[in-house]
Amino acid sequence: MVYSLKVSLKAVLDLTDAKIVKKIGSSEAELGAPWRLHRKKAPTQILGLAAFDSGKFDALRYHSTKNPKGICFVIFTPRLDGASFVELYAPDGNFSERIPAIS
Repeated sequence: MVYSLKVSLKAVLDLTDAKIVKKIGSSEAELGAPWRLHRKKAPTQILGLAAFDSGKFDALRYHSTKNPKGICFVIFTPRLDGASFVELYAPDGNFSERIPAIS
């Protein structure tokens, strides 16, 4: 089974951009640090919550800690409004799901 993903995001906080990381007062080391070692919320959890709560972003874009060439996204699905969406579909037409759903 082959699936394809179509994504449209209006506002992404790009944490792969060193200027943005510096501007928000963070660092590559902080963003890549293990979050499970924190007794309370890790800096990355605080950042993610602040980005979500601001209502300004659909997603975060960041470097993978597992793959040096990889890029990852955190998509705030409650923020998706139709202009921003995530759609998973089978190219043969047998399957299609979209967030948010098309009314």
